[in-house]
Amino acid sequence: MTTITRISLAALILIALGVSACGGSSSSSTSSSPAASEADEAMSTTTAPPVAGASKVTLTADPDGQLRFVESTATATAGPIELSLANTSGVPHNVAIKDTEFETQIETSATATANGTLKAGTYTYYCQVPGHEAAGMVGTLTVK
Repeated sequence: MTTITRISLAALILIALGVSACGGSSSSSTSSSPAASEADEAMSTTTAPPVAGASKVTLTADPDGQLRFVESTATATAGPIELSLANTSGVPHNVAIKDTEFETQIETSATATANGTLKAGTYTYYCQVPGHEAAGMVGTLTVK
């Protein structure tokens, strides 16, 4: 085998590996390792692109790891909304709004943000981590 053939073969293998690593799942959720390193313990932020003039709603997961939001109710103005969940606990959480496409990524010791638009009404927000909603990690968002 010539040097050019070997290089071409190696390049094709690398391209094939790269394509297979990029394909597959359409899932948008992420998972966190239960064992956080010291670097992971520093509060990080996952942010969706900001929306100009958005009503900001910030929720907080219980810092002691209880399956609840600190805020059981929240309010926002109809239209663009920036929804953030601050989670300083070592327990993975997110926030989603029922019957909408609003959901943040599941994060541990981080803040995650989602942006979208809501009409006036009453919405239920909850944590999508299995078992957390059933345990009471829910609240009510009133959009006026």
